[in-house]
Amino acid sequence: MLSNGQYSLDKYDLGNEELMPGSVYEQYLQFIWGQYSTTFGNADTFGFSVGCDGACNSRLGLLRTVYGQYGYPPVFDLHIYGNASPCSNTGNPTAYQEYTSAWQFLHSEGFNQPWVIGETCYNDQTTAQDVLSAQQYTGNTLQYLVQWPTSNIPTVDYCEYLILTGGTVPPSCVNDQ
Repeated sequence: MLSNGQYSLDKYDLGNEELMPGSVYEQYLQFIWGQYSTTFGNADTFGFSVGCDGACNSRLGLLRTVYGQYGYPPVFDLHIYGNASPCSNTGNPTAYQEYTSAWQFLHSEGFNQPWVIGETCYNDQTTAQDVLSAQQYTGNTLQYLVQWPTSNIPTVDYCEYLILTGGTVPPSCVNDQ
């Protein structure tokens, strides 16, 4: 935390959602983590972020394998989308279930590092409520949350496409700034 009470985005993700099972892949991640942490230490990194969907706990189960020999990152980066929002897979658990399941797994394994949510749905009320409820339930230390620019709001490219092709332009495409 900075002196002004704000958190700094001062950590590197060494591989976006790269913490995945597979023996050769696990060896590769161990090698990369060993090289990085031996050369630079681990204070400035999350290690490899974890995509939390139905397979979150199996991915979190690799923490000891990948990091154990060289030390753990000081903060874990989890990507939590849930199933209730338009930017996620409806087959996933809810964001509340993803969050609390990950928290329960990490605590049962003795991990107490704070987290960031490095990806979640942009401006989605259901996801926000799920994350807030899970945060309150667990009492977990969440340093910050980063919204991924995916939502049910059409993108500029989509809006431009509608305009160029003579399609019906919804109000969400109108920029009144």
